[in-house]
Amino acid sequence: GLSLSLGSSRCLQCHTFWPGILIVIIISGLLAGFVLVASLLILNLTVAVGTLNGLIFYANIVAANQYKFFPPNSFVSVFLSWLNLELGIDTCFFEGMDFYWKTWIQLAFPTYLLLLVALVIITSECSIRFSQIVGKRNPIATLDTLILLCYVKFLRTIIVVFSFATLDYPDGSHRIVWWPDATVGYFSGKHVVLWIVAALILIAGIFYTAILFSWQWLLYYQHKKVFKWIIQNQRLCMFIEPNHAPYAFKHRYWAGLSLLVRTIVYTISSADVSISDRTVTLLAIGIIIFLLTILLCISRLYKSKLVLAVELICYANIVCLCFATFYASNRTGKSQDTVAYISGTVSLVL
Repeated sequence: GLSLSLGSSRCLQCHTFWPGILIVIIISGLLAGFVLVASLLILNLTVAVGTLNGLIFYANIVAANQYKFFPPNSFVSVFLSWLNLELGIDTCFFEGMDFYWKTWIQLAFPTYLLLLVALVIITSECSIRFSQIVGKRNPIATLDTLILLCYVKFLRTIIVVFSFATLDYPDGSHRIVWWPDATVGYFSGKHVVLWIVAALILIAGIFYTAILFSWQWLLYYQHKKVFKWIIQNQRLCMFIEPNHAPYAFKHRYWAGLSLLVRTIVYTISSADVSISDRTVTLLAIGIIIFLLTILLCISRLYKSKLVLAVELICYANIVCLCFATFYASNRTGKSQDTVAYISGTVSLVL
């Protein structure tokens, strides 16, 4: 008789007025998507400038173990959830919602955002008047920024969809089920459609990450027939280049490397099924980001010193949070809360 919360993995009793909450959330989601796209476009807070890159990276990495780092339903937890395009607040979306339908809903909002920007790009190409309104703002850079924001959301969904468990019965038989919901058979029935969609997103994600990471080296082999169609595709170049704009020429691999690090961190986190004790995961993430911070220090990656400084603070913030949480895990809960609020406040100020 309970329903899965939209903002967490908890089960709730839906109120009698849940249809009203459903309508409010849908309308708010549509408006929030429009405001987000308009804000990124007007304020030029895109990957081409690099201002938000460090903050998005911080939010993405911390979200991999959010319940270990931050108290649930705290302002820091909600703030980070919003940066990861999550609701962050426990609420009943509709009565009887299970993990299967929640997974589809998790895909709906980022898809809506990407379609909004795609509509802006198409309208700009078709209408001179609209393109004059947009002005010098780059809607393609806005699209790249939203893909960066949606990357982890898609990644988490893929990991969830592909996760399975094997149930062994006393009579020697066994059954493979979907990990989050054992009432759903793995790759059978309604799970097949979800699995195929996740597989398509995974293929697109692998191609996108590989292109971003290897683009600067592909340019040296543009005369080869294998890579010629990629490098000389004008639309693809316009789509890829904003991601590399803030970096120095020899460090354009960083855009793809940051996505690879996100994938590694989430793979490590999903492999650790222990909820109460994640000390090994915290140490692993802390060491990975520490090595990344050293590389960031010794290499002048960004053209702008200000953007480089902001990114360094964000990376150092993650490292300090990981090791401080590891230290505080053997002490009182208050010390952990203090660490969480200090780290969250630093990111909010940035």
